[in-house]
Amino acid sequence: SLLGAFLDLGEWAIVDALHVGIFPYLMKLFQSPAVEIRYPLLYLWMRILKWDGEIATIDLIKDEAWMYFVRILTEPAEDSIDLYEIKAMAIYCLCMFVMGGSHVSSRSGDGCSGSII
Repeated sequence: SLLGAFLDLGEWAIVDALHVGIFPYLMKLFQSPAVEIRYPLLYLWMRILKWDGEIATIDLIKDEAWMYFVRILTEPAEDSIDLYEIKAMAIYCLCMFVMGGSHVSSRSGDGCSGSII
């Protein structure tokens, strides 16, 4: 949650976090079967994809890590208060992935502008 609070400070915080080398550790967490890290991991990826989607998209493709978001959507639902929020965050991450970072250039702040094509 501390990293999430830091990333909430904006684009400069995400760029700084990526420059100090946090990205490989986040990629490694995709391999974890632990259910309790889903919410924080998705939250961090939402932040990264919102502000630095181009670079993140390249690495998600290279390692086929984008399948993590698909698995969350297709796995049987466990009893969780946050179930719908977790699935919504996975959908958001997939949308940003599909947009391939094209939303980043607009800097509108809502993550919804740009083109899928």
